[in-house]
Amino acid sequence: MKTLIIAGATAALFSISAFTAETRTWTNTEGKTLTGSFEGTVLDSSGQITAAKVRLANGQQFTLQLANLSDADKEYVSAAAQQQTEDEQKAKLASRKAKWTDDWDKAQAEAKESGLPILLFMTGSDWCGYCMKLKENVLDKKTFESFANENLVLMEADFPRASQSRSLKEQNAKLKEQYPATGFPTVFLLKDGEVLGKFVGYGGDSDDDYIAKLKAKIP
Repeated sequence: MKTLIIAGATAALFSISAFTAETRTWTNTEGKTLTGSFEGTVLDSSGQITAAKVRLANGQQFTLQLANLSDADKEYVSAAAQQQTEDEQKAKLASRKAKWTDDWDKAQAEAKESGLPILLFMTGSDWCGYCMKLKENVLDKKTFESFANENLVLMEADFPRASQSRSLKEQNAKLKEQYPATGFPTVFLLKDGEVLGKFVGYGGDSDDDYIAKLKAKIP
């Protein structure tokens, strides 16, 4: 059996994943093979995979350049790296605590990083009775908080009668123009700028019922 030629190290090691998979036989473009378990990937400065980390049965670890691997091995590395990313994302969401923000830029950045949709709550906090009921009966409930931790970025756009900073007032006015609200409260569910759902008013839904409505709109 031919032995796969191994690079001892890469010139620039920027990131190594921690994903571990089953033992497999690796083959390079010349047909040479090596048996070992996949330990992770090596990324360049732009985040592209350049090599795979493989551990042999005797504990030795080597770096296999991606360009020298067979197409099947390249596909395996890509799939394993994707699975690792998904597992890491799930772990982050499991420990995430959703917090309300009134900063639209911050909400968008969090949505981009987490991959979660934005729940945009348009309210009149000091005059809208149904807004207060929605907040009390749904949005402030532990059940909703637990759901939001893993599923939502929370953004409040307030239109109070009390004074408000000019920057916040301008931001919220632009949001209302972009996402028209014909009444209060209005809740938008947004993903990458697309409106997944729009909920106008509050009819007395329980927290569980309201969550069910949101779940039905989240892909």
